[in-house]
Amino acid sequence: MTDNWDSYLCEVDDKPASMLVDLGAWDLAPRPDYPLMAYVSLKLTDPDEYGFPKTDEYDSLAGLEDALDAALTREDGAHYVGRCITDGHLDMFFYVRVDFAWRKELEEVMRPYAAYPWECGVREDPDWDVYLDFLFPDNYALLTIQNRRVCRHLQELGDDPSRSHMVEHWADFPSQDAALGFMQAARSRGYSVAPSGPALVPNADQAAPDSDGHAKDEAGAEADTDAGPILAEGGARFQNIGLYPEQGAGLEPAPDEQQDAEAAADTDRRPENAFQVCIAAPGIPEELDEETFALAELCLEYAGSYRGWSCAAFAQDDAEPACPDSPSSDPDRQNK
Repeated sequence: MTDNWDSYLCEVDDKPASMLVDLGAWDLAPRPDYPLMAYVSLKLTDPDEYGFPKTDEYDSLAGLEDALDAALTREDGAHYVGRCITDGHLDMFFYVRVDFAWRKELEEVMRPYAAYPWECGVREDPDWDVYLDFLFPDNYALLTIQNRRVCRHLQELGDDPSRSHMVEHWADFPSQDAALGFMQAARSRGYSVAPSGPALVPNADQAAPDSDGHAKDEAGAEADTDAGPILAEGGARFQNIGLYPEQGAGLEPAPDEQQDAEAAADTDRRPENAFQVCIAAPGIPEELDEETFALAELCLEYAGSYRGWSCAAFAQDDAEPACPDSPSSDPDRQNK
C-alpha cells in the first residue's frame, strides 16, 4: 500500500509477538472501498522457544509472504497492511474489495507450500479496526521505531550511535504556560535549553524577540523571561521521517535544499499557534528508548506532544565529544 513499513516487538495474549506493519496506511485508513478484512494464518513447521521461526525457515516464509502480497494486491484487489508472528503462527492481514476473488488467488499461491498447514477467513471491518487497533504500534513502539530510524540514519552518515552525543528533544504545547511548565520540569531532570533553538513566539499580539533573542513588550521594555525557555513555531531544521506528530514523530536533519518545504509541511501538521520547545542533554542514541518514552509521558502532563529528537552526526574517526552522563543514566542528576 505504501513504502513506509517497519517492525516492532510486543505481546499478544501474553506471548511474544513480532509485528510488521505498513505505517503509511495510517494516513489512508479506513478506505471505504476496501471494507473487508481478510486474513491468512500459517502454522510454523519448527518454531523456536519464543514461537518465532528459526533462521532457516525465514527465507521460505519471506518468499511466501512476497508471493501472497503480489497475488492479492494485483490490480488493487486488496491492500496488504501487516503481519503478526506469535505462538508458532504467522498471520497476514489484507483489506479487500467486496468484488475481489481473493480466495482463488490465495489457493493458487499456497499450492507450492503444502508443508504449511493454513487457514483463511474474512470479516467486515469498514473502520479498519484490525489495522488501527491491533497491527498499528502503540506510542511506546512508535518511539522505538523512530529511535531506530534516526540511529540508522546516523550510521548512514558514518556516525556511531553507541557513542555519546548532545541530543536535542522537541515537543509541542498548546500554550506558553504549558511550554514553560514542561521546561521547568525538564530542567529538574537535568535537561537544558538547546542553544540552537530559535527564540520565537507564535502570535503577533504576543511579545516578539529582539535581535538578541529577548522578548520585548509593545513599549519596548524587556518582557519577563525568568524561565528562559527557547520556544519555536515551526521546525525549519527538521523533517518528518514518516511517523505522525500526534503519536510521536521521528525527526532528523533535513538537507539544506529541502528545509523550507519540509518546514512548511511540518508546520501544517502542527496545531495552530503551537509552541515548540527544544531541550538538550547528552545521551547515547541507541539507548534512548526509555528516556524518550519518559519525556513523552512528561509532555502529556502539560497537554503537549513529544515530536522526536535529533543530534549532530560526527564521523567514526572524529574525536569523542566531551559529554557528561545523560539524565537517564545519572539518578542524582535527574533529581537536581
